[in-house]
Amino acid sequence: MSLDTAQTAPHEAPRPHDKPSRGAGTSGNVAVRRRRRPWIFALCAALVAAGALGSAFAFTSVNDTQDVLVVSRDIKRGETIEAGDLAVVRVGVDPALTPVPASQRAELEGSRAAADLWAGSLLTEQSVTDQLVPGEGESLVGISLTPAQMPSEPLYGGDVVRIVTTPGD
Repeated sequence: MSLDTAQTAPHEAPRPHDKPSRGAGTSGNVAVRRRRRPWIFALCAALVAAGALGSAFAFTSVNDTQDVLVVSRDIKRGETIEAGDLAVVRVGVDPALTPVPASQRAELEGSRAAADLWAGSLLTEQSVTDQLVPGEGESLVGISLTPAQMPSEPLYGGDVVRIVTTPGD
């Protein structure tokens, strides 16, 4: 009995009219057909779009800056704020703060410092007042003291003090 097969010997090159066989026990040229899954491509595209949107959101939230006012020289509480006392800077501001926008610079000239303002500090709405120091119901009294009678810590405008008179020398 003779068996006729279309297989080529290992040392021979395949002929163009030979088709690769599909079955068990064959080695070599097996064509694998891949199934295309369009939902995988849609999932990948959605993940890429979500990553791009997340990156854009993170960039804009980190890069959110605005022009605000800072103090350019030390101002004691009660002193009048002048044009040269303020500078404009661009910073990222925390929502918990209430900085004064740079657009209000002209409006603040002539107002008074409600607290001691140090050079380089951010100017907030609470650090500026239009009231005169001393305010209503308060007095400003000058007292002549010797160095031995001066308090151990320096006094600044707006500090609350109590004056007690004593009899005699």
